[in-house]
Amino acid sequence: FNEKELTDGIAIMQQLRPVSYTKVFNLGDDPSTGLPETGFIAQEVRSVRGLESLVTEDPQTHDQEGGATLMLSYNGILAHSVQAMQELIQKVEALEARLAAAGL
Repeated sequence: FNEKELTDGIAIMQQLRPVSYTKVFNLGDDPSTGLPETGFIAQEVRSVRGLESLVTEDPQTHDQEGGATLMLSYNGILAHSVQAMQELIQKVEALEARLAAAGL
């Protein structure tokens, strides 16, 4: 068991680009038959320092070039999102304390 606290949640979340897209279940399928989804592009997430391990290859499915399809762990994204929220809460509390101390 190798537990390690997450850090830099805000900085990591700022590097992510949320998108909407049409999910197709078999590459080469007509996108009009797919389902609307929201999320992230695995190739982009893989390039974010600290999130590389959240992207894995699915050896059972392949892209149009014959490479393995990438899969993204949204549980990992959630953990980093919570870390970012906790960091933001600390910042807000510090700002509120400064305002209160200034009588504002």
